[in-house]
Amino acid sequence: MMKKAISFLGKGQYKEVIYVWKDKQIKTYLFPEAVAEIFQPEEVIVLLTPSAKNYRPPKGEQCPECNQALPEPLEEETY
Repeated sequence: MMKKAISFLGKGQYKEVIYVWKDKQIKTYLFPEAVAEIFQPEEVIVLLTPSAKNYRPPKGEQCPECNQALPEPLEEETY
């Protein structure tokens, strides 16, 4: 069975962290990158809004696999 990983990215301020799973670890700004390195799926699908797709995080950290654009979210109504 083909393993796929699905993740999301936005325009938040990403900080470099160390992701750990069992005996594996990776230091990165981007969670999808850690998932790809640690779990080695055949495919990584990263969903993002158009504005997030054009956003470039500090220090040049980018996600070349990030190509699944979603529509911009609608404004939430206050109840």
